[in-house]
Amino acid sequence: ERAYRKALATTQHSSLIHRSTDAQYYCRIVSPLMAMTSNVQDAPAADTTSTSSSGTPPKTTAAKSPRKKKHPLEHFLAGGAAGLAESSVCHPLDTIKTRMQLRRNLPKIVGTIPVGGGRTIPATRAQAAGASGGGSGTAGPLDTARRIVRREGFAALYKGLTAVYSGIVPKMAIRFWSFEQYKELLGERAGLGRGEGTVFLAGTLSGLTEAVLVVTPAEVCKIRMQAQYHSMVDPRQLATRKYTNVVQTALTVVREEGASALYKGIVPTMLRQGCNQAANFTTYNYAKRHWEEASG
Repeated sequence: ERAYRKALATTQHSSLIHRSTDAQYYCRIVSPLMAMTSNVQDAPAADTTSTSSSGTPPKTTAAKSPRKKKHPLEHFLAGGAAGLAESSVCHPLDTIKTRMQLRRNLPKIVGTIPVGGGRTIPATRAQAAGASGGGSGTAGPLDTARRIVRREGFAALYKGLTAVYSGIVPKMAIRFWSFEQYKELLGERAGLGRGEGTVFLAGTLSGLTEAVLVVTPAEVCKIRMQAQYHSMVDPRQLATRKYTNVVQTALTVVREEGASALYKGIVPTMLRQGCNQAANFTTYNYAKRHWEEASG
């Protein structure tokens, strides 16, 4: 019996020691590990994946940082550079278009055509060509371009380019700058979001803004300079031309016709630019967003 009690006391003492050791182990090791695990789960630092069977270390994906907002001057300068490149390449086409629109289709007597009974009447070039089975004599874009180069020199295709530079560079700068400002104003401050509706409305407003500030007066000066029929290689004709550069053209128009003449046609110009930029920016943003989604 005495031996039994001694053995029982030894067992109870050993159990207490194990319990004390387990408690100390928990306090010293397990509890800090659990606290660290809790901190890792609460921290938004990264997402981890389990180690693969091949022993590849787990991949970590850093949280995406918010997109840095661009300075408005960046949009202004980028738009101006785009306008400079566009006008340098495409201006000859605009000159050809303007000449075709302003072509004087006055009848010119070039001969006679028979009308029966041995009688003839004076005939214009078109009538004479029609009576002989020829063409109508209307020049297309290529013929118009060849005629300009032959009569006035190759540089005539770039008539009004200074007006275009002074118009399209600030126009494109104001277009992109105002679009970003309107989009931010409507999307964030007005609470309309960043959907296609906001882009469409911001594009419309940017088109109206550029039409009032730049496009209308610049186009008036450009068309006045393009409409001049003079040689670019004859010094005498260059010396007697009415419009020489965009500043002189604007001053001449204001002096002879008043400042309001620079804004002739402003209403259709505003409608055109508003519709153009609404469709332009909406299509661009829609295509860009879907392309990014498809490419991942």
